[in-house]
Amino acid sequence: MIDIYHRFILRSPALSLLVILCLVLGIGYFAKNFRLDASSDSLLLESDPTLSDYRETRESYGSDEFLVVTYTSQDELFGEVALANLAALKAELAALDQVQSVLSLLDVPLIDSPRVSLSELAEGINTIEAGASPALARAELIDSPFYTNLLVNSSGTTTALQINLAPNIELDDLQFRRDQLRAQRNTGLSSDQQTKLGQVSFDYNRATEAAQASRAGLIIEVRLITERYRDTAELFLGGVPMIASDSIDFIRGDLYTFGVGVLLLIIALLAIAFHKPRWVVLPVLTCFASGAVMLGILGLLDWPVTVVSSNFISLMLIITLSLCVHLIVHYREQHRVQPDSDQFTLVADTMERKFYPCLYTGLTTIVGFGSLTISGIRPVIDFGWMMSLGVMVAFVLSFTLFPAVLMLMSPGKPSAAGFDISEKATAMLANITRNFIKPANIGFVLIFGVALLGMSKVSVENRFIDYFSPETEIYQGMELLDSELGGTIPLDVVLTAPPVVDSLEEAGVDDPDDDFFDDFDDEYGGDAAGITATSYWFNTFQLQQAEKIHQYLESVPETGKVLSIDTTMKMLELIAPNVANDDYLLSVVYKSLPPIIKEALIEPYMSEDGNQLRFSIRMYESNQTRPRNEVLTEIHDSLVDELGLGDGQVKLTGVAVLYNNMLLSLFRSQILTLGLVFVGIVLMFLVLFRNLTVSLVAIAPNILAAFVVLGVMGLARIPLDLMTITIAAICIGIAVDNAIHYVYRYREEYQASGSHEQAMTVAHDTVGRAIFYTSITVTLGFSILALSNFVPTLYFGLLTGLAMLVALIANLTLLPILLGAFTPFKKAA
Repeated sequence: MIDIYHRFILRSPALSLLVILCLVLGIGYFAKNFRLDASSDSLLLESDPTLSDYRETRESYGSDEFLVVTYTSQDELFGEVALANLAALKAELAALDQVQSVLSLLDVPLIDSPRVSLSELAEGINTIEAGASPALARAELIDSPFYTNLLVNSSGTTTALQINLAPNIELDDLQFRRDQLRAQRNTGLSSDQQTKLGQVSFDYNRATEAAQASRAGLIIEVRLITERYRDTAELFLGGVPMIASDSIDFIRGDLYTFGVGVLLLIIALLAIAFHKPRWVVLPVLTCFASGAVMLGILGLLDWPVTVVSSNFISLMLIITLSLCVHLIVHYREQHRVQPDSDQFTLVADTMERKFYPCLYTGLTTIVGFGSLTISGIRPVIDFGWMMSLGVMVAFVLSFTLFPAVLMLMSPGKPSAAGFDISEKATAMLANITRNFIKPANIGFVLIFGVALLGMSKVSVENRFIDYFSPETEIYQGMELLDSELGGTIPLDVVLTAPPVVDSLEEAGVDDPDDDFFDDFDDEYGGDAAGITATSYWFNTFQLQQAEKIHQYLESVPETGKVLSIDTTMKMLELIAPNVANDDYLLSVVYKSLPPIIKEALIEPYMSEDGNQLRFSIRMYESNQTRPRNEVLTEIHDSLVDELGLGDGQVKLTGVAVLYNNMLLSLFRSQILTLGLVFVGIVLMFLVLFRNLTVSLVAIAPNILAAFVVLGVMGLARIPLDLMTITIAAICIGIAVDNAIHYVYRYREEYQASGSHEQAMTVAHDTVGRAIFYTSITVTLGFSILALSNFVPTLYFGLLTGLAMLVALIANLTLLPILLGAFTPFKKAA
């Protein structure tokens, strides 16, 4: 294989370069199909049982796909000018293609402006648009249990327009068909079904891509419309669809803006470090080719990048750059030792000497990122596979493109001796391992202890508001929704009837055959008791229980506005004061309600048969005092243990629940399986070094790097979320590379000299400098990400830099100390 490699890569560099260039351009061509996926599917757990509950709830009670525009007028909100502006704004928004309807204070049903009777309500609905008094409407909307802090804030200065988005029937149908076929995979799919699943999945992806583009276009149109009203009011746009769309826009913007910035900074640092243009051009060319090939593969395979995997290009840059720097440092070392050698000898020796350590760094890095594939979350699984494939691409191009281009250059003169910060830095670290072993050991024990303390404080949380800088419009909009209009993130509590109700008396319902109702059957055409006699919840007894549940949900500090059948009853009591205490009157009122009132006040919160209730909750994003999982668990347990509901009666669903379940699954599969990942890496070390002691010693810097970064996150109260939870795999991948290169070179030198001192000195002066160059270059290069307004990008840059520095220090201090203490190698005979 060495002969083949020499013949095709090193002896025929021009031809091999032409072939490589054709492959890179051919595969890279498909990068035009590369796409970012912001769909809800990309953030959900496929096996989550609450996902089906969520979809059933949406089908029964309506979609939560809506945008919210907050409007704070400079004039009196209920004055003539402000209402005219609101009407114009509503009309423009309602005219947009993808908008089904717009709900505003202008068109909501009013029953107390002035107060209407049941018979008057049946004759027509009173609204501001229909001529209701704005002054009376203001009083009702501010005091209404239904509208206050939802449609209008308590001071009557800010209102919200809810833009209900039209359903995408084609997309929903494709999703239903895809999920049906996926559900049958457990029992096995026929070849025909497999083909159908593939086709449906392809069609669904295309429809999702089109829907995302269309949704992004709609959000732009909404913003353009609202911009025209900013001279008379302060407006913000909110809603889950907008958050998802804006997140992708931030990521896309950071990829372009900071990608160029990072690249330019790395070019400058490489030039400073190596002083020759070739050592800048070669690694940058290899990094560019690796990125182009990976983007082409993703485009060719229709493999979208999500919020989770959006940093894969940056990680590809780190891995490829690390490989190239190790090759450069070794080549320069050989050139100084053999100044008269020809280019073939220098390049061949470099490639042969660095092949095995680079191969095993790639394999162990794949093990680290491979841990992501057991998460059960599709975008995280994809991220694991992307990075594993990316490592392979980086390795192949580093050992083909890099040497082929280098062979076309002459060796030139060896680098002249001069001031080299890497030499000074590695010498300093070597001095610590040589002369300050005991203090260093004490220091590492203390660092490890503090890291464990910090890890105990690590929390799992996913608050969208934390993704954005306080200076951004999206942050300010969510903060306003929380403080003035009842919260941001939807949560639904769905209560069903018990599985078996032996009698109506058990549910507290009067017998429908009661003589009291029989007297009215003829007058009202049949069963006067109606739904109050046949439903489990819609009767005076169970509505008292619904009131207690509603009051409890409102008392939870993390919940904002709560809407339910209890809210509806408070509204109905205005027109029928005794309705909550009289089943017959309740039934009559229910039958008499106009369809528009039922559609607004009853259908969103109770099933048609009255056997299921929905409590619609908005959760706060900006003032969460506890982890969301703790809040959700408390709500469920309190409903069961304190309010007497059966466990099977209570279902929590909504975006808040789905994202929480996804994060918990990811936490369990990643953080709690770190031990298995380390075992896998130790086994890789055993294959490479064939020595258990050195395998255990070499894993120590990896453990320390991962623990320190997680510990810092815990101490700094940086939660593990969609973006940061993969940092453990990143730390492992970075630290593993350094450890393998160092131990491999240390072993060579120890076997040659039999001296730990000599082996350590040479290892520090060679691979140690490569580790230093890579770590400092990446740390400083990625520090520019701290300027991002997208907080996950900021954290990624800072935490990646921290991981690089910890790995650098641990591998050049802790690792040689342990190698010296256990002396796992023997001098060659």
